[in-house]
Amino acid sequence: MIINNPFTSKTFTKLWSANFIKNQQTYNFDFIKGVSFFKPCKNIPLHTNLGQHLTKGISYQTHLNTDWSPGKKKAFLIYDVPEYCELQNEVPKSFKLKKIRQYTGFITQLDNYKNFEDYFQKTFSKKSRYKFKSYQRNLENCFDVKYVHYLGGISKQDYNLIFDAFYDMLKKRFDDKSEANNNLEEQEWNFYYNSVYELILEKKASLFVIYQAEKPIAVSLNYLSSDILFFAMTSFDIDYYKFNLGKIHLMELFKWCFENNIKTFDFSKGYYDYKERWGDKQYQFYYHIIYDAKSAPSILLANGLSLFLRFKQYVRDKNLTQTINKFKHYLTPNTTKQIEAEIKQVEFNFEETPTENLENIPFNENVSFLNKSIYDFLYLNNEHISNFTLYKIKNSPKTIFVFKGKNAAQAYELVS
Repeated sequence: MIINNPFTSKTFTKLWSANFIKNQQTYNFDFIKGVSFFKPCKNIPLHTNLGQHLTKGISYQTHLNTDWSPGKKKAFLIYDVPEYCELQNEVPKSFKLKKIRQYTGFITQLDNYKNFEDYFQKTFSKKSRYKFKSYQRNLENCFDVKYVHYLGGISKQDYNLIFDAFYDMLKKRFDDKSEANNNLEEQEWNFYYNSVYELILEKKASLFVIYQAEKPIAVSLNYLSSDILFFAMTSFDIDYYKFNLGKIHLMELFKWCFENNIKTFDFSKGYYDYKERWGDKQYQFYYHIIYDAKSAPSILLANGLSLFLRFKQYVRDKNLTQTINKFKHYLTPNTTKQIEAEIKQVEFNFEETPTENLENIPFNENVSFLNKSIYDFLYLNNEHISNFTLYKIKNSPKTIFVFKGKNAAQAYELVS
């Protein structure tokens, strides 16, 4: 059982209902404890749990000694029951319970390790550990970096800044991959934006942020129960690709979990390589359908749902989801692929170039198309951004930028 489950809390269900089902009636049943329901369609005897697919883990209990008559001629769909906390729920003989496999998940049982270093050594090779730490050193050598975990309090100003940056990073990342992302759909993103602030204040959610100076460059949204951290959504600024922000982000978040007595790090549903690498156990999510086995409409509804859900999982098993997301992205209007300058290195000697031939260019949004190239330059030359200056060569038939650090300088011709 998930103790103090954030996804069945009053605040989460209240805010989810306000965003997705408005004034529809919600239901609680004594024979199914721990979860609330609503009816997606007025004329169909189906009840689904509040939160639906936006929950990251639901646990519930059935009670045989309670009156089940309110469940007659009905079916109940419960999303996202993780295998690792599934209870031995039983139903009366007149009811049946179907469990349909949906999604793969990964967890790390942190209480199996003494501390972060113990986990780090047992999970990654010496070579990998060295690489991860060098990524972090490089980042901190090149930028003014800070790591902030917002849990229990955050100003509205910081919250708005982080969420705006979070959206931009997600959109840029998935536009670059030419894939759709359901989190960016207007109604879903509005739910996150409108709910997470209150959940942070109640310590049911957190935002973990890596800042470069005052700019968020990596963010994760996490939900928390008594001893589980649910790693719900994450992104980073792809302009910092060389610095491997994803790995640095996870290292710092794992350290925080060990320091704060989190027993389980749940990477949530959906397969990514990094989840398998950082997790120490794979599990399955199941959707549960409880239905009246003596009611023909309930039986038909349960069987139809089961077939539909099994087909969706078949699509995932065949790795067709990415193809579908790319097609959805293609059909989505007003998506702009990340603009990145195509530049080529050219011969250049800074010391021999007259100062009057160089125009100092402010390093701001007007040259954001150069960001990735500039950050690559800092990374490769181990230069701090405070020592960086951007120039443009005057009176040249070609557009040539000069990157100047404390110890290195290089010229690049803008090709397109």
